[in-house]
Amino acid sequence: MSQTFYSPDRQFRRALAADWQLFSTELLYGVPYIVVGFYALRWVGTSQVYNVTWPFVFAAGLAAWLTVHICSPSIKRKSALYFFALPQNRQTAFNGRLAFLFILVLWLVVLVFVGCGIKLGGAGITACYRIHPEFVVLPFLTTSAVFWGV
Repeated sequence: MSQTFYSPDRQFRRALAADWQLFSTELLYGVPYIVVGFYALRWVGTSQVYNVTWPFVFAAGLAAWLTVHICSPSIKRKSALYFFALPQNRQTAFNGRLAFLFILVLWLVVLVFVGCGIKLGGAGITACYRIHPEFVVLPFLTTSAVFWGV
């Protein structure tokens, strides 16, 4: 193996590719949860202003569950043989896992914004969507807290 195989950027790409290969299908779990979030506790016709809060709460819950699901095998040492086979720095693998979780949460937030764009859960064509910044950050903060806790 060449010296570039052990370079930090190649190790980072291998760690990110390993997470992508194992957990990329779980990104699709977000679509039904976000759609349900637009219709949860929503009474059509009561107001033309739709506060987009529940989709972000559902995205935060799903991100927390996926963070535990993704990080628990390496914590329980169930994947130790796989990681022993990869020559890599532990900090680089940690950074690759964080990058994958950031992509996952960003995907969920983009799904919420796409749902706002196509007016899911709205009362009609004139419905106005109010997006609160504190709820946009909620999935990121939840994932950070769960990752730190795990």
